Amino acid sequence: MRVFRQKICPKPSFLLGAFSSSLKLAPTGGTNGFRKRNDFVESVAGYSDASTGFARPVHHARSTARFRAASGYELNNGSFNWRVRHLVENKLLEQHSVRGVSPSPIYSITNVGKHMLADHFPVMDSHRHKDAASHVNLIHSLELNRLQLRLDEQDVLVKWESEMTIRAKNELTSGGYLKNYDAIVTVNIYSRQISFALEYERSPKKPRTYARIRSLLEQEDKDKVSRFLYIVPEEKLAWLLLDCFYETTADIYIGLFPDFIKSFRAMQVFKAASSRTIPVITI
Repeated sequence: MRVFRQKICPKPSFLLGAFSSSLKLAPTGGTNGFRKRNDFVESVAGYSDASTGFARPVHHARSTARFRAASGYELNNGSFNWRVRHLVENKLLEQHSVRGVSPSPIYSITNVGKHMLADHFPVMDSHRHKDAASHVNLIHSLELNRLQLRLDEQDVLVKWESEMTIRAKNELTSGGYLKNYDAIVTVNIYSRQISFALEYERSPKKPRTYARIRSLLEQEDKDKVSRFLYIVPEEKLAWLLLDCFYETTADIYIGLFPDFIKSFRAMQVFKAASSRTIPVITI
């Protein structure tokens, strides 16, 4: 990757990415119409004690695919499919068909489902993102989940603290962070554990927004989180971030989504303060 620095932070068109309480159903052929058992979605809501336990990881995982097998919830295909249908029939999940996001149905938690989950989770999102099932929000959620799954598949993921957990900590305790990050991630690479705040930046924000974010990251308590990794889909957005974060005093790094998916261990990232390219294992 090569970046040519611009003298000023340019004014981009901007598109908001936001939280989506949604999940992905991905039939692809094979046994029972699916490529793998773990290609199913999980349930996000339930009105029995069993369904509530089954729902917990998905609510925190935002939109999901393949989380069911990884978390050990509901391994029986028939039972799993029945639960999803039952939740849709009882208005706890809503099914969406969104072109360009997935050829398969996308499911989001309904308002009724959110109220029921409120008994089990300290923070709900209805007051923040009213259009959780929008095209933009669904893509952000699905691709953020893809990052989490790839870390797990590459056997480097130690801990993934979701945005929901982070937001709860920020709003309900005195020990929170200065920003609602997409995730706080701990990985283990060659017997070395690295923790960082992860931000998946699919689309650009206004320069003044990045200036505010830069100030927050520079003031963040380093005992809580000392590294910040921005993942972007393509180089032009990386250039924008490098311009806006140039000479920052915070340890901000910028990497490309395809490199992350291919191999996190081998990924090269930009150090925002200097625009130097370094291996992610050295951050």
